[in-house]
Amino acid sequence: PSLNPQPVGVYGELYIGGEGIARGYLNKPELTKERFVPNLFAAGGNMYKTGDLARWLPDGNVEFLGRIDHQVKIRGFRIETGEIETKLLGNQNISEAVVIDREDKKGHKYLCAYIVARAKINANELREYLSDHLPDYMLPSYFIQINKMPLTPNGKIDRKALPEPAGDATAASEYEAPRNETEEKLAAVWQEVLGRDNIGINDNFFEIGGDSIKALQIVSKLSRADLKLQVKDLFTNPSIRHLSKYVKKETKARTSEIVQGQVPLTPVQRSFFEANQREQNHYNQAFMLYRENGFAEKIVEKVFRKLTEHHDALRMVYREKNGDIIQHNRGLEDSVFDLYVYDLKTEKNLEETAYQIATNIQKDISISEGKMIKLCVFKTTEGDHLLIAVHHLLVDGVSWRILFEDFEAAYGQALQGKPIELGYKTDSYKTFSEKLAEYASSKKLLKEQEYWREISKGKMAFLPKHRQAAHDTYENSRTLRTSLSQTETEQLLKEAHKAYNTQINDLLLTALLIASRRLTGENRLKILMEGHGRDDILQDVDITRTVGWFTAMYPVFIDLEDEADLSVMIKIVKETLRKIPNNGIGYGILKYLRKDEGLLKDEKPPILFNYLGELDHDLTTEQFSSSKLSAGQSIGEKSARDASVEIDSVVADRQLMISTTFNEYEYSPDTISELNQAFKESLQMVISHCTGKHETEKTSSDYGYDKLSLEDLEELLNEYESVDS
Repeated sequence: PSLNPQPVGVYGELYIGGEGIARGYLNKPELTKERFVPNLFAAGGNMYKTGDLARWLPDGNVEFLGRIDHQVKIRGFRIETGEIETKLLGNQNISEAVVIDREDKKGHKYLCAYIVARAKINANELREYLSDHLPDYMLPSYFIQINKMPLTPNGKIDRKALPEPAGDATAASEYEAPRNETEEKLAAVWQEVLGRDNIGINDNFFEIGGDSIKALQIVSKLSRADLKLQVKDLFTNPSIRHLSKYVKKETKARTSEIVQGQVPLTPVQRSFFEANQREQNHYNQAFMLYRENGFAEKIVEKVFRKLTEHHDALRMVYREKNGDIIQHNRGLEDSVFDLYVYDLKTEKNLEETAYQIATNIQKDISISEGKMIKLCVFKTTEGDHLLIAVHHLLVDGVSWRILFEDFEAAYGQALQGKPIELGYKTDSYKTFSEKLAEYASSKKLLKEQEYWREISKGKMAFLPKHRQAAHDTYENSRTLRTSLSQTETEQLLKEAHKAYNTQINDLLLTALLIASRRLTGENRLKILMEGHGRDDILQDVDITRTVGWFTAMYPVFIDLEDEADLSVMIKIVKETLRKIPNNGIGYGILKYLRKDEGLLKDEKPPILFNYLGELDHDLTTEQFSSSKLSAGQSIGEKSARDASVEIDSVVADRQLMISTTFNEYEYSPDTISELNQAFKESLQMVISHCTGKHETEKTSSDYGYDKLSLEDLEELLNEYESVDS
């Protein structure tokens, strides 16, 4: 849109200039003005705006994709149907292909592919073929094979004459439909969370893009319909056919009361206050949303009044008393957020100005005054951008997903003049914190004590520092980034896990260990990891839709020994992670609530690793999308680091983005750059290895017994070949 040339390989609109282009459309000055623009790359003359999508290839050729007006929007994603058509034509049996968007009786859009082929085409094979090249949301819901394409009188394909899918049309995935009301609700929720159509009762949750964060979202959405499901049941029964019997009708009495009073600090909050004596206010999480049609400030204000009423933890305030931090949940009498509006329609340096304003707003957050939520609408010529900044004490990654879902629902209701209804409230952060304090003295928790004490003893060298900072803070911070390609990311998310029945963290950490070994010569690595902290350890506590800071931070010690076989390394990492009790939640409870002597002096690991999931589906909806503007600086320079090197990975724009943050005073940028490159190359190697395997190799945890060594299991499987069947 800004008439800047795209890099090689990136699609953009094709403009044609130079000798021989026309001076315009005859007797059509308005159309001429629209289509013929001044040539920015040569003095004098015009360029013709073709309306076609194309890209430069490395060899200098131009690849034509299709018309821009064939771009459609499905579930919030902008899709070039020409890209799908090009991939279909890559199948040697298909001679013609057209993809269009259609609308079902409920107003939901879906993609429909029409093909002319030399022989009968199997829909499942086509879907599998496309899934190797395209993300799920670009896969057609139907493939319809026809004898020939309908044409208009001037020889173009008549898209309006293409037949609608009939009752016997071949669906993109041959599946078994839900058989009862529970299965229908499960399928509907899976489709919404996973961003896929036509999910059947035999589809495997993990094979179609599921992970632990999406599992929590599914449980949350079911709870809105008064249906109760535990995440562990979803993990052990990943198909709707087997999962449906674990879905129960919620019988617990619902309440909408406003929660108030003193709230015990949770382990992660205690950790924060222990580490941050110098800077406590500027430690936020923030996002910038975009809405093409603009944000109505009064509606934003109305929606956030409702959100802060519904989600009690958003009304916290923190005061010091006798050297202790007291967390208090306020009622509704105080205002807990500020809303600002900036008109930047004439601003020349939009991104820089918005960044500075957003940073200043975030710096103004105060935990002692209870001003912990800051909102700002930036008005621009292309639509509005909404900054939502919340102090980390109140939210975590799962909380944001709940807030985004509620914000979209509430904004839509308010926009239509309807009352805002967010459904029932799950148990409060106050209830969770109080129950966690009780759990800290339980015998059940003590069973984990020896495990965590052994982990705390593990020590190893890591990347060399050229200086040692007096305070390990975000001062002098720098972030270096690298990324996988879209194809590699798709393989990582959808294919690679099949080789060893892994989850994404198994593969990411295997690659990180290989990279670390290459740079340090160490076979071992001690890592600080983050879990969502919402595991089912407390009886009769439902926090599926509760906002708060639940994060569980815990050390992981992995030893590859001298192993050189990649398949064995993946299995070692996988089994090490499977042996962690309750996904690490007990470590913080033992250390910060029980004050376990063996853990209080535990040295923090040199590296923090966190996989944040897929933001594409969470931030892209029918109403909103992620903004191109930065949300500003979220963490103050005097805030303490959780580890010397912090690696965050997230899927955005269909790519795995890896961001490594470090202190430039301590580490050489060349050292961190080398780590990033080694991590990326190791991950590419892991993906290539896994996608090249045709059969799944299981480990002992897959059989529900993680005490067997890899060698013992191999011997057992060789002796009893039928055990896997």
